[in-house]
Amino acid sequence: MGTLWVRGDFGATLLTNAANSTFVALNYEGRVGMNLVSTLGLEVGGGAVTWPNSGGTAIVLGGDAVYGLPTKLFGLINRAFAGYERALFSGAGSDIIRAGVGIAF
Repeated sequence: MGTLWVRGDFGATLLTNAANSTFVALNYEGRVGMNLVSTLGLEVGGGAVTWPNSGGTAIVLGGDAVYGLPTKLFGLINRAFAGYERALFSGAGSDIIRAGVGIAF
């Protein structure tokens, strides 16, 4: 069995709503993951996403594929990830495709 981890995930994304207004979406989640091989892993988790003036706050559930960098890039970046989430807004949900980098101090 691979290495297990638990981490927090906090982020901000610039989005555009149906009325063509731009807003900052915030996410705050907990994640549990496991390495499948030395640098590749999967993680799942949930938390909340807030879309101010464009939907409010909703529960979010999802998962990511993770590539752990062998050494930190620029002394901070330790991982790259891509995945899918489902935001459970009342009345209608939203599919979210995520991709990015993670930092560690």
